[in-house]
Amino acid sequence: MVLAAFLVAAAVAAAPPDGTYSYSIQQTSANIGTATVSVKHADLGIQIHESQDLKLASSTRNYAVDETLDPGSLAPRSYVGTYTQDGTPAVFRMAFDASGARASVDGVSGVTSVVMPPGAKSAFIVELSLMTGYLFLPAQVNAAKVTRFAAVIPSELDAVINHIDSNMNPVRPTGIPAQDVSLSVSGGQMNYDEWYDPLTFVVHAVTFQNGVVRLTHYSAEVKS
Repeated sequence: MVLAAFLVAAAVAAAPPDGTYSYSIQQTSANIGTATVSVKHADLGIQIHESQDLKLASSTRNYAVDETLDPGSLAPRSYVGTYTQDGTPAVFRMAFDASGARASVDGVSGVTSVVMPPGAKSAFIVELSLMTGYLFLPAQVNAAKVTRFAAVIPSELDAVINHIDSNMNPVRPTGIPAQDVSLSVSGGQMNYDEWYDPLTFVVHAVTFQNGVVRLTHYSAEVKS
């Protein structure tokens, strides 16, 4: 029984616990949106769902994302994102396997093979302000034991190299738990810092050049 329990534990990577995470999104100190992310371990893998609403000066944006991760490696298996700008939706789909990623856009014929950058041993989905990717990134980097990775960008059907920068000394946002540590990422789309609990891998904040995303509430209840 003890051996069986050990084998099960070894097959599941350390990751944020199941539940519902609520985040506020600020830009230049102004509230511009919210994100709600639900996490659930299921037979098909770790299922992540996000609903995000943004009100920008030039547009209104809504995102609905469903991503599935491998429970052992935390590598992405599938991704479906509906990105709506000013009422017009675009649906991006991605499927991952040992050979890479295949992507398609609803209403557009054909499937695109997303080429991973040379030297990238791991690929994780990180895009825009979507917490689906940021919430699991520290755990994914820890599981893969990498200092750089391919950041997959569904809306661009592309992937770029990101680097983990251990020499950074980012400013700790106010209100972040004292035990949190930082993960600094540079390259590709942008530079950012994640603040997370090193024991639970729960991300409490993500800071960008002119913005911050903060965890405002967590519930062990998984909301659909």
